[in-house]
Amino acid sequence: MRADQKKRLADVSEKLAEVAINDADPVNWTGDGKLLSEMTKEERGDAAWCRKTAVQSVALLGRLQQLLRDDTGGKGGNEPDPEDDIRRAEREAAKMLKRVGAKPHGVA
Repeated sequence: MRADQKKRLADVSEKLAEVAINDADPVNWTGDGKLLSEMTKEERGDAAWCRKTAVQSVALLGRLQQLLRDDTGGKGGNEPDPEDDIRRAEREAAKMLKRVGAKPHGVA
């Protein structure tokens, strides 16, 4: 990766960190301060969407920071399989969703 590209990615990473912080703050989620039993069906759905968005923002930020730390810049022989990164990120996201009480996407 060229130096100018790394600089641009670093700038995007800074902006994305702010977005991830806002997305991950439960105060910004639908239904903040309400128990699930007090929320309407629509509020519960919106709250779950907020949690999923937070997980995705944090995962994207982590992946971007990993790219910035990669000294090989996508060149070299011992690169990890991107599919492994995706599976790992999905497992981490599912764990986070479980902690906040949401079901992972695709699970009934």
